Amino acid sequence: MKKFKKILPILILVIMSISIVGCKNKENSDKNLTKPTSIVSKNQQKNESKKESEKNSSVKKDNKSLKKRDKENKNKSTVNSKEKDIKKESSSKSVNVNKTKKVTASKALETKKDNKTFTLVVGKNIKGYTGKSQEIILKKRIDISENKSAMTYLRENLDLRDEGGFIYEINGVHNLYPIPMSQKTEQQKKLKIMGIDWFIYINGKKASVGANDLYPKSGDEILLDYHEWDKRELVKDSF
Repeated sequence: MKKFKKILPILILVIMSISIVGCKNKENSDKNLTKPTSIVSKNQQKNESKKESEKNSSVKKDNKSLKKRDKENKNKSTVNSKEKDIKKESSSKSVNVNKTKKVTASKALETKKDNKTFTLVVGKNIKGYTGKSQEIILKKRIDISENKSAMTYLRENLDLRDEGGFIYEINGVHNLYPIPMSQKTEQQKKLKIMGIDWFIYINGKKASVGANDLYPKSGDEILLDYHEWDKRELVKDSF
């Protein structure tokens, strides 16, 4: 009994030390168990934050691309509007140019109407009487100047040759008088054609004077006609 009493305190100490060591081991084991959990939770948080940042960056990228597209679309619309404005401006300019041309042309016509003019006609068989087909070589309106004879106008507008006021060639077409009998056709012999010449008419009537003494007036028509003729041409005021 005395021995037991001596041993009891020792046993109690041993038990207490064992229990203390056991508690410490339990705490350490609990700590070791909680550590992985905390690490896992931290890793999850990191992953989640990473994902969130990636989402945010992708959203930012999408926003940037959308902004870029909007900017491109705005630029395109601006370019298109500018092109439309340029087209409108050019069309309006062309319209204005056409209007100006029309106004200028109408003014020129009005001026021409206001100016005193006569009409010059050059032809073949217009006044002929042998059945040959008619041909107009030239028809032109000419402004009248003071103290200008018909001959002056003819020389200015035609390739003309004359002798003492008698016109015998215009633009390379030469007269023929008298026609040699050997050169006359059967029809010319039958119609008693005497020659082929240039004749001058004013307002449809044969001129009573030559081109040197003829002064056109406003509205007159002077005709130079090349045709065959017979003795009727020798009669005054014929045709």
